[in-house]
Amino acid sequence: MAPSINSARCTKCGGCVEICPAGVYEQKGPKIEPDIVSSNAPFCVACGHCVMRCPTDAISVPGYSPEKIHELGKMPEAAEFANLLRGRRSVRSFSDRKVDRALLGEVISLAAAAPSAHNVQSTEFVVMQSPEALTLVEQYTIEGMQQLSEAMHNTSMRPMVRRRMRKQFNAAVKALPSVDFDIKEQMAGRHMILHEAPAIIAFHGQPDMPMANINAQLCIENALLAMTSMGLGGYYAGWVTIMAPRDKRLLELLKVPHDHQLFGVVTVGYPRVKLTRWAERNKPRITWV
Repeated sequence: MAPSINSARCTKCGGCVEICPAGVYEQKGPKIEPDIVSSNAPFCVACGHCVMRCPTDAISVPGYSPEKIHELGKMPEAAEFANLLRGRRSVRSFSDRKVDRALLGEVISLAAAAPSAHNVQSTEFVVMQSPEALTLVEQYTIEGMQQLSEAMHNTSMRPMVRRRMRKQFNAAVKALPSVDFDIKEQMAGRHMILHEAPAIIAFHGQPDMPMANINAQLCIENALLAMTSMGLGGYYAGWVTIMAPRDKRLLELLKVPHDHQLFGVVTVGYPRVKLTRWAERNKPRITWV
């Protein structure tokens, strides 16, 4: 369904024409009610910019009922936002405090507020809090890492195959031959995969959706920033993300549908220690053109 304009409410301000990225609206002169450009209407991605721009709620777009529109309120000052960005650190030491389901839901709500290509909102989420399930996620991941490490050391494997495996896992795999994975030690308390996080969030979606992987990564960064603002912490569980496609048990455990791809896993919990300082990163490499 294309957007529509309520003539009785329209003030003819032209705000919708100004802000629409798809050229759906056209105003033929000052103080003339905008028209819907029929040839451009199919390109509407339902971003909702026109609905939020209209001062009299004269525009209707499918998916944007009046109760979904809210006043933005005060935005954080630049210095406050800079503190959030600089203060977000990967947390791998968690307290015993459990994370409330409502708070996890708020994290996901803010994650889902991230932009997505063509506004497809392709990312879906799975929240895991069961200690038994989290233990299995850790175990299956470690087993996969062990198998991969053994394959790297397998001298009977053709060099071309070994090179392909190294290329497939890129820089992450390069560290594997120097690491000794011991499941018994892992299960005895090291917990080097999830670090005893009380919860994880898996981000997945249909891989054939426009820029599905990038959409998910944007959601992940939103989630990590939201967690920091709420007094939570976590990190991108890269090994789980890498190993899951190699082990159907992991994908089934994470409730990833067979036609979906796992794009990332993030741990969530309350930090055992809160950092009150930040360190400068290396200066960014910039090319000005």
